[in-house]
Amino acid sequence: MRKLLVCLGLILIVLLVGCGGEPTATFPPPSTPETTAPPTETPPAETEPPMETTAPPDEEEADLILVKSWSGTGIKTTEPFTIQEKPWIVNWVNDPEIMGGQSVGMLQIMVFSEDDPDIPIDIVANTQEAGTDTSYIYEVGTFFLTMNAANTSWGVYVFKPE
Repeated sequence: MRKLLVCLGLILIVLLVGCGGEPTATFPPPSTPETTAPPTETPPAETEPPMETTAPPDEEEADLILVKSWSGTGIKTTEPFTIQEKPWIVNWVNDPEIMGGQSVGMLQIMVFSEDDPDIPIDIVANTQEAGTDTSYIYEVGTFFLTMNAANTSWGVYVFKPE
């Protein structure tokens, strides 16, 4: 049953990728050198500031250590990382492409254990909406993540307790 769900998710990704072109947003936003002249045109008032992505997911969780972080616009499988403290945290941010006022982006993030790499231990994101969220994982060991994404820019951050 789980393999069927994974196959269906991959088919959805292929369909979404075929529906659009290159993502318009980049993540993280490109930095501009300090020597660059200011723009001659003022950006529109509805432009939102970039999402904060480097801080721990919550002020109360200031005693966290960043273990790994990744960002991209497509599908990615991360390198393995080991966590010996629990709970540990997966924080993500999603910035989907918008066409006709509707999101055409999709992000799915799964956590796998190296002990059983065929079945995810958790799905921490499955969304088409812009935003950010946090999930707590209550297992220790060696893990890797998969990010299945189409028409979106994303960032994923793993924190562990200090």
